[in-house]
Amino acid sequence: MEWGCTIGLNNILLPIKGFPAEGDAITVAFFLAECANAKIWILHVEEEDEEAEEQLLEDLYEEISVYAEELKITVDLDTIEGDGSTAEIILKKADEIDADLIVMGAQRIKLSRELLGTSTYEVARRAEVPVFIIFTPFEDWTAYRRVKIRRILVPYRTLGDDRAALKLTTAMASCAYSVISPNIEIHLAHVVELPDILPLDATSPEIQQEEKEFLRNVGEFSCVIGEPLIPRIIIGRDFSKSIVEFTKKLNFDLLVVGAKHRPRGFGGLIGTDVYNIAKLAYCTTAVIFR
Repeated sequence: MEWGCTIGLNNILLPIKGFPAEGDAITVAFFLAECANAKIWILHVEEEDEEAEEQLLEDLYEEISVYAEELKITVDLDTIEGDGSTAEIILKKADEIDADLIVMGAQRIKLSRELLGTSTYEVARRAEVPVFIIFTPFEDWTAYRRVKIRRILVPYRTLGDDRAALKLTTAMASCAYSVISPNIEIHLAHVVELPDILPLDATSPEIQQEEKEFLRNVGEFSCVIGEPLIPRIIIGRDFSKSIVEFTKKLNFDLLVVGAKHRPRGFGGLIGTDVYNIAKLAYCTTAVIFR
């Protein structure tokens, strides 16, 4: 889509396993649904050994129903008995409902094996629509909670790389008077990467030109999308490390980063900027695969 086009979201598919840590993904999905007046299709694929999680899932469904009624969002809850690959069932459901976006929750990546071979990875690789994966750094949640999102950070490399992240973020921010989170701030961060031979406080015509170009882009984006963007210029050695350190210094509720491509083959995102940020950032991280 061209940059100036609005995002068409009529149907959002939200697969859930029933874990409390999926609260971040639920919040983001409702965020987008409220903004676009979209319907949320919640899908749970029932597995053989999940009897112990049945009550937790029922409690989560009850919370979601209250949430939907409060925001006046249409929600369809569907539980399907697993018969084959979970990813296959999710992809089939996305096709049946003509989904415009798939939102999935995932726990913080500690080891590469936690993403490889999972249904989340497979859906991100094969889906024909954009996939929004929400990685949460919180692992000790014992109950579902609603997450307030007020400060959003979007790393900026180029418009081609980060257009989808910017569009979805500004769509969420358009809920200025949202019941979920009013008065949202969007911080657009650009990393000026310096080689090791230069001190981090170095200045040069090239660095100054890069900073001016970024600030000009921020101004143009703000005019096009009709939302104010707060520019952040970071001087560092490495893009992903600089973004991670920035999330440690400042308190952000959500970090939205665009993946340059769908994960391909064994290894997927391992070693990429996206993987390193999702693994180490000090706030909830959302990765958009377009």
